[in-house]
Amino acid sequence: MGYLQWLWRNWAWWQRSFIFAMILNFASIFSSKPYDFILGMTGLAIIMFWVGKWWVVDGVIKSYNEYKKQQENLFNEIKGN
Repeated sequence: MGYLQWLWRNWAWWQRSFIFAMILNFASIFSSKPYDFILGMTGLAIIMFWVGKWWVVDGVIKSYNEYKKQQENLFNEIKGN
């Protein structure tokens, strides 16, 4: 049990929320009718949030940083350095 507590403390926030989403999805299998949909969709929404962040936000940040780097290099080329 101590190992699991140590592991939980060392995980990043996104890893913890991903595990929580998986637990919600698993619990939705064994829940009664109105709650199975709520638990399943909540877990799915958490997962889709992180996937969307990785695909869209992180991609935009990476592209913007590459753009800024190329813009600075272009300025240095024009300047003659």
